[in-house]
Amino acid sequence: MNKTRIIGAVLLALGICAQFFIESNYAWIFGFAVGLGIALVITGRFRKKAG
Repeated sequence: MNKTRIIGAVLLALGICAQFFIESNYAWIFGFAVGLGIALVITGRFRKKAG
């Protein structure tokens, strides 16, 4: 597992836990973190390879 996937897994876990434990008007931030976490876990990289 590379660093990018680990960062994605952490974002995913934090986003899910924060939605349950923190009552806030900024719930969209947690949703963004979950979405970004899923994308990073699946792709495993930040940008496309050239070529």
